[in-house]
Amino acid sequence: MAKRLGFAVLAFYFVLSMGLAVQSQGRAFPSVLSIRDRAALVLSTTQKRLDQLIPKFMRETGFDMWIIT
Repeated sequence: MAKRLGFAVLAFYFVLSMGLAVQSQGRAFPSVLSIRDRAALVLSTTQKRLDQLIPKFMRETGFDMWIIT
């Protein structure tokens, strides 16, 4: 009985995984950025934060200087 149940679970898992594999082939997955492109993205995001968020937070809190490491 346990052997039959184990086989049924294994068969169900196999059918489910095949269905998901076929379904995912139709989708276009985004490509992974190169190291240079990732570094440029991180740099631009950090620059935007320093230019836009830090001055706003400084005005809200009344601080004249923040040390950012």
